[in-house]
Parts: sequence; structure tokens; C-alpha cells
Amino acid sequence: MWSKMWGRGVALLITMVVSVTVAVLVMPSQALAQVTAAKAAPTRTARWVNWSQYGFDSGLANYNPFETTISPANVARLKLGWSFPLTGSLFNPTPSPVLADGVVYVAISIETPTSKGMSSYLYALPERGCVTTCHPLWKAAMQSSATGVVVANHTIYAPAGNILYAFPEGRCSGWCQPLWTFTLPNDTFAYAPTFANGIIYIGSLSGTVYALNGSGCGHTTCTLSVTSHVSRIAHITPHSSAGNLGQVAAPPVVANGFVYVGYVNGTIAVYKARGCGQVVCTPLWTASTTGINQFLSAPATLVVSQGVIYAVDQYSQNTMNNVFAFPAGGCGKSVCPFIWSTKLPYIRLMPPAVANGVIYIPTSDDYGDHGTLYAFPVRGCKVTCRPLWHSSLDMGYGQVSIANGVVYVGNFNKTPKYAAFPASGCRNVVCAPLWIYSLPGHNGDNPYILSPVVANGTLFISTSTAILNAFHL
Repeated sequence: MWSKMWGRGVALLITMVVSVTVAVLVMPSQALAQVTAAKAAPTRTARWVNWSQYGFDSGLANYNPFETTISPANVARLKLGWSFPLTGSLFNPTPSPVLADGVVYVAISIETPTSKGMSSYLYALPERGCVTTCHPLWKAAMQSSATGVVVANHTIYAPAGNILYAFPEGRCSGWCQPLWTFTLPNDTFAYAPTFANGIIYIGSLSGTVYALNGSGCGHTTCTLSVTSHVSRIAHITPHSSAGNLGQVAAPPVVANGFVYVGYVNGTIAVYKARGCGQVVCTPLWTASTTGINQFLSAPATLVVSQGVIYAVDQYSQNTMNNVFAFPAGGCGKSVCPFIWSTKLPYIRLMPPAVANGVIYIPTSDDYGDHGTLYAFPVRGCKVTCRPLWHSSLDMGYGQVSIANGVVYVGNFNKTPKYAAFPASGCRNVVCAPLWIYSLPGHNGDNPYILSPVVANGTLFISTSTAILNAFHL
């Protein structure tokens, strides 16, 4: 069940949440001068607030500070406005949608009866104007398994398998063709990319994090070869002293001039976001949770808030601590110990979110039947930490997003629900949901519900039964 839910990998994952400023680029000095200062920070125009990448911005905190329409006072009135239905069976979960300038982008991989096994597509849908169902503005075909989307520099970046596609924003119709592609030799991209200061940071199954020029290489096909301007393409690899880190376990976090990377063996590695003056960089320092290796296929989100890395060991034995805090600026040593740790009673901890001094950690049992949402303080914990409040609704919790005082979270069993809680708590230790919505059931494996996206008065949810669901007041 879980192996299909998150895309068929083997991982012991850590999850961190970072809500701080975006950082600068990881590239050789020759390329540094050639890159624009464009940022994928929280953006808003006269009409739209953009949720343009996984986690909202390069900090990946899953927090939209600009939402003003849906609030704790009216979230109970949310209703399903329209859906973009799925035809066929998903090969793996639909990556979370992103919003940019009134368009919703979502990438999917569908199982096919052919020997290739799947077909992947990128869809562009209007954010407003759909009734009951929705038809795409345009679509694009991609190879292999899609892992996410980010929109920046008037470009839509979408990795699939070992290829990163770059499509033009606002200039496509029908079937769209990429402006350029970047191909990895003998490697595969893992999870969604992170964009900051003109650079695309993206991890791979080999344990490498690549920092790619968002403008491409000047050709329609880019590679790591010299003929494709390798000086514009850098990559970060873990130092051998860090041990066998395995595949990258999450989208990289870029914050405060650093790149924070989680690996499947529970290691956190920290690099300079500007690079190290060479093509291959080693970490400034590392840290590790005390979990043990287990089979797991679940994404992790790297997060730092107010100078602290918060790491969640997503699959641990019931006797072990599974939430950790590390100093985000390092400790003056090559390996840093945790500041404090604590244990939550469920075996699976999903990617948390952070906003306004509170960290929200969703938990679940091994089957998605039971779990709790916990809220911890960002400051004030020593040695161990106790939650401010937790949810009363018993379900296997999935990923979390926060906007305008509301925490949105779904579960993933065969009778799936989506719920909203007050972000500030309820004056009690146990809090009831403000809103619950039951999604259509799903035959076979449990349905997938990934990170919700909340912006411009609409809640967008991707599941395994519909590519996209849009809720509004």
C-alpha cells in the first residue's frame, strides 16, 4: 500500500520544514555572473497569489501568508466547485499542483498496458471559470514518471524520470513542446524541484543534488557534457565521510544561504547555496536522526524555522524518538547533535508544515486507519518538547498546508476525508476540526492525498481518483 502510495522506493526518510528567506545560487563562479536574480519567493500580483512550487516557496514550509478569503470563521462553508477527473490508473501519486498567474499546473503518470508501463503528462488548467468539471488550456507529454512542477522565470519546469523539461509560460496551446530539456546520464530525478535565485535545485535517486541554471544552457538539449556548457550546470554530492547516504529523500530546502538535503538513511547534509567554487561540493556539516533503516516510500520536506532544523524520522520503531531539532547554522563541528528530541506514538510521521511559530506534524499508523495531528512550538523546548495541542479526529493523516489561520490536512484510507483545523488551537489540548469533507471511495489501494494548495479563495487537492479537486466558499 505505502510503497505504491509514494512511488515505489526504499527509504528511511527524514522531514524538515524551513520557513525563512530564499538563498542564492549553487554554481561555479563563471556561471554565477550569468544567472539572473529571479526568485521563487512568495509572489502576488494585482489579481493572483502564486503557489508556484512544492511547499509554496523555497523554504517548503507549506504556508501561504497572503490568503485572505478562507478563514477559521468561514472554512466550514467550503464546498466542491469542480474536478478534473482521472481516466486510467495512476502509476504513482499525482505530485501536488502549483499555481501561477491564474493557471493551475499538475503533472501525472498513468499506467498503460504497453511494455513501457506508463505515460506522463503535464496539464495547464484555468484557476477560475470552471463549473463542475474542467478542461485543460494545454497539455504536454513527458517520458517516465513525473515528480513535480515549479513555475519561475516565465518558465514551467517539470522533471520526469531522468529528464527535466522547461516549457514556456503563457505561450502554449494544444500540445506544448519544451523550450529545452536537461538529461541526466544513468540517474533519475527524485521528488519536486526547488527554485531560488534563478537556480533549480533537484535531488536524484543516486544521492546527488543538482543545481541547474534556470535559463538552460543555450541549446534545446542540455547535459553534463562539456559541449553543453557544463560551467552553467553544477551538482552537489555527499562527502564520502558522511557514509552511504543513498537517494535524496526530499526536495532540497534553500534558506539563509544554505541548501539543506535529507537522505534516506536519516542523514541531513548542509551545503553552501552559492556552491564551493568547484563543480562538485562536499557538505559543510551533517546531522542524523537515530532511526533505523526500514522499507518506506514517502517524501520528506526539509524545513528550518528561526534558526532550527526540524527533522521528522518518518518510519521508526515505536520505542524510538522520531522528532528532532538541530541548529540550522551548524555547531562548529562536522557532525552536529540534536538540540532536543521527542517521540510521537505513531510509526509514520508525514511532512510537517510551519507558520507563525508553530510546527504541525501529521502522524499515522502503518495502514492509514489511525493517527493524530500535533502542533509544537518553534521556540522554548529543551532536551524534549511537548505539543501545544493535537487533533481529536482519529485518522491516518497525510500532508499539511496552512493559510490564513487554517490548517488543511487529509487522510488516505479507503473512506478518505479532508479536514481543516484552527491553526492557533482551540483553548484546549485536544481540538476538533472546523470542517470535514468525505472524498469518493477508492477500490484497491488507499487513495493518495498529497499536499493541499490554498490560494485566492480556493483549496486545490490532488488524489488518486481525480487529478485535481477545487473547493471554494
